[in-house]
Amino acid sequence: MNEARRRDHARRATAAALLLTATAAIAWLPRFGAPRVATLLTLAAVAGASFLALATLAGRGRADDHPLFTARGLFFGAVALRLAVVAAPAWLSDERWQVTLLGGAGGSAPSLLWKAFVAALDVAFVAWLLRRVGRERSGAALIYAFHPLVVLSGAGSGHVDVVASIAAVVALDGAALPFAGRVREVAQGALAGAAAIAKPLGFVALLGAARWEGRTRRPPRLRPFVLAGFALALVAAWVAFAGDGLHLGRGLASCDHDEGVNGLVQPTCVKVADALGALDPEARGRQLAGALFLVTAALLLRGWRGRPLPLAFFVTAAFLATTPVVHPWHVAWLAPFLPLLPWRAARFALLLTVTALAAHATAIVGEPPWVALVTWLAPCALFAFDSWRGGMAGAAAPPAGGTTAP
Repeated sequence: MNEARRRDHARRATAAALLLTATAAIAWLPRFGAPRVATLLTLAAVAGASFLALATLAGRGRADDHPLFTARGLFFGAVALRLAVVAAPAWLSDERWQVTLLGGAGGSAPSLLWKAFVAALDVAFVAWLLRRVGRERSGAALIYAFHPLVVLSGAGSGHVDVVASIAAVVALDGAALPFAGRVREVAQGALAGAAAIAKPLGFVALLGAARWEGRTRRPPRLRPFVLAGFALALVAAWVAFAGDGLHLGRGLASCDHDEGVNGLVQPTCVKVADALGALDPEARGRQLAGALFLVTAALLLRGWRGRPLPLAFFVTAAFLATTPVVHPWHVAWLAPFLPLLPWRAARFALLLTVTALAAHATAIVGEPPWVALVTWLAPCALFAFDSWRGGMAGAAAPPAGGTTAP
């Protein structure tokens, strides 16, 4: 190995070590008292910068020659990141109601069991990604496997968002399921239903998976077996959990009533409603933001026929841009899509998932208003630039080499 390559490998190893250390510190610091927000923001910046350096190399196809970024290195690196945080206290919202079948919702052991389950599912998805993108593009899986927001939201806090987003993406990528024909369609619908039980992302997955996506001008038709699988998943969950207080759709409905946090479009809509003399500007502003989302989703449905993954990705991004409540673990919905889309089409979302670490770091004091600017400004600027340069159109083209890695 020549000297230049040795230095390059050393820099990549240093970035990986900094990523692991900073991510673990963010998870564990609250265990030893209330940390300063400045400290958490610094750690978030270190984790985000280290991850972006590695992800940029992976996205450009320049990471495959490093031992850490082989399929084996990526898998064990993903395991190490999750092991570093899984036993840490869930100092943000940890959704402990998810562990009621595991022995009660109040103690630390059930919370740890649930987080371990989420971490194991997360690692299994990394293995699925590695098989999906292939050996030549295994570095693309780093964009999910090493993502600090995913690690902190899933293994660190036990958020069901990670489970829902994994189920949604696998449902959309039906060709990678180990089934064929009608069984595959039922499985796709069931996975979308499993995601929809907890988060609206499941309904987005259904939107992409339940349509027959021909590339002709004929209207698309629904796939009834996907719809049947979706319905079966909802019915099975209702039967299994109704006695424990399952409320399907409660999470989606709460977005219309919770206080706005880190919203992008909704605060402007409220100001417009106020300027127009609305009696309840807050409610009218949310309705206007919701209408903008519906219009955007309809336009996306017309423009992304035949490509369920990018369709669901952009609809999800539009939902995050228009909903009034955007916590960092909501932004993590975008992460499983990133290795499966072209680099230029998805890099604005990659940047958004990194800037959302600022919201994670400041959530301990209630996510102050300036965090929304930090979260959204740079990703929106990058989205505008890439749209102007035609980068979004790349997501509609079949990926080279039979994979959808960046």
